[in-house]
Amino acid sequence: MHYIIDGYNLLFATHLCEQSLEAQREELIQEICEKSEEKNLSITVVFDAHHQQGEASFRKHDQINIIFT
Repeated sequence: MHYIIDGYNLLFATHLCEQSLEAQREELIQEICEKSEEKNLSITVVFDAHHQQGEASFRKHDQINIIFT
């Protein structure tokens, strides 16, 4: 099964701290990567355009796909 995670919804629900938004995103991505490897999960994390400047992009980080719309 492939999971799709709304990155900002999860981030704002779990990471309320004084770090920059970029640092919080990277921390969340790292946590998801660790869980993905531990549980052997297929995951795509999507960060929507409301909080992203510039054009859409895609990157792969370990076993997860990351999309900025």
